[in-house]
Amino acid sequence: MKLVHLIHLCLSYDMKASDIDTIRVGFQEWVVEYEKIFYQCDPERISTCPVTVHSLLHVANGIETAGPVWAYWSFVMERYCGFLKRDGVRNRRKPYASLDNRVRHVAQLNTTKIRYHLVDLLSLKAPDNEGEVFPEHPRRIFMRPRKTLKLEEDVRTVLVKALITRYSPLQGRKISAFDARKCIPTEAVLQWGRVQIPEGGDRMCCHKMIKPVSGL
Repeated sequence: MKLVHLIHLCLSYDMKASDIDTIRVGFQEWVVEYEKIFYQCDPERISTCPVTVHSLLHVANGIETAGPVWAYWSFVMERYCGFLKRDGVRNRRKPYASLDNRVRHVAQLNTTKIRYHLVDLLSLKAPDNEGEVFPEHPRRIFMRPRKTLKLEEDVRTVLVKALITRYSPLQGRKISAFDARKCIPTEAVLQWGRVQIPEGGDRMCCHKMIKPVSGL
């Protein structure tokens, strides 16, 4: 919980000088406590002290030097590099000139969309598919693509094990493998590519139906 609190401070958009002092002292105390619990001054337990733990001691200095963490978060930069690399490097002899052209074209397109109010019209993203809500699953929105799927025996076996684990004696309910198998439909079922939680919640993608997209 202490670590989560410090990380939230590091990711905050508004930061005071006193917050940096809190981050510095907080990480120092956290690392000392971590080493007492896991390292225990035992050389045989040195593997519990990776460089990532030590790097926490330098976070406050990095914020003082380069600004808030959100301004140079590696996840955002890696996504942007992937966005440039995917369609930007088309000339292997002159890769940097090719990257420059990619950045310029994207900037020109964004400027045109904003200046002439064409953000929606010139959007290159595919429109979201309308989802369906079923009475038995009111807190889920099922979204396309979808396809009919026949449950093979290996999939049915996995589902049986999942039902047995879900309805365990520890929860006051018990289901046998025989009863669990009867709950699984024998006919074909619909497989949905996306499931979203209503009211702006997370959207989860089916790994085998949605191809991962790198970059922005």
